[in-house]
Amino acid sequence: MPWMYGYVTFSRPDGTVVLESDSFDTPPNVMDGLGQGIWCFSVAIPPRTRGHGSYSVYLSFATPNVSGQIVEVSGIVANLRLDDPRTVRGNRRRGHVSALPTWNLAELRSMPRGARPIVAADHSVT
Repeated sequence: MPWMYGYVTFSRPDGTVVLESDSFDTPPNVMDGLGQGIWCFSVAIPPRTRGHGSYSVYLSFATPNVSGQIVEVSGIVANLRLDDPRTVRGNRRRGHVSALPTWNLAELRSMPRGARPIVAADHSVT
C-alpha cells in the first residue's frame, strides 16, 4: 500500500498524551509500499523517555491513497506500568520524562562576568 503509515500514542490514565508518533517520523517510513502478507513490526521507544506510571498504548494504520484513509484502527492495544527500580530516586521522580541528564564539572580559573558563586558547605570527614 503506497503511503501507508503507522500511528501510536502513549497516554496516562487521565488521557494526557505523553508520546505521539507515526512511522513518517523516522525516515524511511518502513510501512510505505508494504505489500500483501503477514508482517511483524516494532516501535522502539528510547530508554528513559517515559516516567514511571501507567500508560495506554493506542495503535492505528492509515494511507491517504485509500478511500476514507483509515486502514486499521486497533485502538488501545496495551495497558502497561513502568517502574524505576534502578535509580535512587526511583518512582519518587516527578515529571513525564525519566531521561537522566549528564552532569559535568569543570574547575574555572576565574569567575565569568555576571556569574554568582554557589557556596557549598564543607562536608569533609576529618
